[in-house]
Amino acid sequence: TATFPLLLLGLRRLARRTDRGISITVTALLLCLFAGHPETLFHCVAAAGVYFAVELVALRRRGQARRALGGAVAAGALAVRAIAARPCWQWC
Repeated sequence: TATFPLLLLGLRRLARRTDRGISITVTALLLCLFAGHPETLFHCVAAAGVYFAVELVALRRRGQARRALGGAVAAGALAVRAIAARPCWQWC
């Protein structure tokens, strides 16, 4: 989707502990959520999770990673995904 690069920018800033990382990430997730396609949201969150994990591993080697922050973002993304997937559960 068009919000995916914005999501990656927010996650990169979040991993590097710069300003506005959380606000950009939340904005990108909400834009993707309100686009109305739960499958696309799932794909964006899954790919962004892999990207964020790679970013944290790269920063961990430098001693800058924050596991708690990464876990909080991952939990928040899963919560957003669960809310968006709720209407689709009736067909599963």
